Amino acid sequence: MSEENVEIVRRLMRATRNEDLVAAWAAASEVLHPEIEMDTTRIPAPGLSSVYRGLDEVGRFWRDWLDAWGTLGSWEEPELIEAEDQVLGWITQHDLRGTGSGIEIAMPQYGWLMAVRDQKVVRATLYMDKTDAIEAAGLSE
Repeated sequence: MSEENVEIVRRLMRATRNEDLVAAWAAASEVLHPEIEMDTTRIPAPGLSSVYRGLDEVGRFWRDWLDAWGTLGSWEEPELIEAEDQVLGWITQHDLRGTGSGIEIAMPQYGWLMAVRDQKVVRATLYMDKTDAIEAAGLSE
């Protein structure tokens, strides 16, 4: 089951790299549970730190993200770590530029701990600290 969950998360992460936002959302929605809960309370970005419930609210978060940055930037292939019914995706992202300022920022590494149920991502929690994410996944020794 875990390898199947890793593939579901990999599909979601690849979908979110598509600069064609309509196509990206269509592909992402295929693997998101209709009752998804997305927790971004650890993000150091005013206005984006919240808990989003359902596809409409999650979609709003991504629209707000793009309004702030104007781009998805570029990504390295994420490190995916299995954790029973969860998958931790640790991400390195580059080339983010503020929409209003045009200033490019160095995005710190971050991770999404995603719970999968019935072949859909039902919960996604953002972590800015890898140790915290690994502990939340139940993988710390």
